[in-house]
Amino acid sequence: MQIQNVLMRSLVVVGIFASVIWTITDAEKSNSCCKLVSRAEVTDPIIGFSTQEADHPCVKAVIFKTEKGEFCSDWTQKWVLKKICQFLSAQRKKIAEERVIEHLTSPTPTTSITDAALVGRSTQELTQGSTQELTQGSTQELTQGSTQELTQGSTQELTQKMYS
Repeated sequence: MQIQNVLMRSLVVVGIFASVIWTITDAEKSNSCCKLVSRAEVTDPIIGFSTQEADHPCVKAVIFKTEKGEFCSDWTQKWVLKKICQFLSAQRKKIAEERVIEHLTSPTPTTSITDAALVGRSTQELTQGSTQELTQGSTQELTQGSTQELTQGSTQELTQKMYS
């Protein structure tokens, strides 16, 4: 009889403990989502963003990440898509510029010069001319081409995702 009472009390304690843990977990889940959104434009520099689908109590939103924190924004506002496009464009431009710099600073392969017209020029003259031409041409082509292509694709994908 005494053993049964001890087992019943232990079972009740375990049940209460499990209930508390589930309640805490649910509270953490609901605190980590946007329940309300703002229509006010985010003016702080954006360092990232994510989208959130509606799943009660969470609402559909775009979450902008800034140095000051996260802001839950109304995804239907026109400025939201504009901010996303600006952020993605800046990211792509930064990546394209890093690729150009990496390309230009990588060691150039050694080759033998057999053309009589080039033999008279010094290696320094040849290297400077080539580097300047590559820098001017490649930087413009890469940043303009990559940014335009990638921005158009991402804008279409984001628009479809947000309005679906």
